[in-house]
Amino acid sequence: MKLKHTINPVLLHFINFIILVYSFITYIPWYILSGSRQAIAKSKQIKAKPVNNQPGSAYRSVNSVHCLASVLYPGCDTLDKVFKYAKTKFKDKTLLGTREVLKEEDEIQPSGKVFKKVILGKYTWLSYDDVYIKAVNFGNGLGILGQQPKSNIAIFCETRAEWMIAAQACFMYNYRLVTLYATLGGPAIVHGLNETEVNTIITSKDLMQTKLKEIVSQVPLLRHIITVDGKPTTWAEFPKGVIVHTMVSVQAMGAKADN
Repeated sequence: MKLKHTINPVLLHFINFIILVYSFITYIPWYILSGSRQAIAKSKQIKAKPVNNQPGSAYRSVNSVHCLASVLYPGCDTLDKVFKYAKTKFKDKTLLGTREVLKEEDEIQPSGKVFKKVILGKYTWLSYDDVYIKAVNFGNGLGILGQQPKSNIAIFCETRAEWMIAAQACFMYNYRLVTLYATLGGPAIVHGLNETEVNTIITSKDLMQTKLKEIVSQVPLLRHIITVDGKPTTWAEFPKGVIVHTMVSVQAMGAKADN
């Protein structure tokens, strides 16, 4: 069903013309004053350049190719130093919180789909100082296992407090951190580990059991698997040459060592 125009056609064309003129007149000041012209020009500018002519060179902002642009706090020009500063300033403040999974329930949606509903407990908190000590001990323990500065190490784990502790340990001890999404499939995991030539991977016992178990034999350089939450009980035999540790045991080694 179409609506019929009851307005005079000549008047209708005149109104449309007025609207067109008004739009044109107001658009030009808006375009100039809103900075849209500058934004469009800026979007076309080169924003980063390689720091040298070597293949694979890192890229930096064109405004600061040869040095860091700025630092948040004096002397804090690395991630390691920033965390040390935060630990000193906020020593007893809470930093990382973890909620225990009490149980899982099936929740039926109106559409008929079944979703997993997780029942969580209260938060258990770690302070800045707690996290710092755990990271130092873990990084030191990785060194005892043979991890060398500027060598690659992989984290294949869900987002959790142990992920951040492991990452901070790598920053402290200059281990190159390789991150793999926990949602990746077997072929992608194999490619990521082999491409980066890691011999140590940090993961969870669930991912170790459900994903790593099937592909470990395809990663010939792998020597150490570190689980952040204990060893899986359903995988009794590990591939030859691969040693499985827990994060707690590696931290204990690091705490005892005089390094």
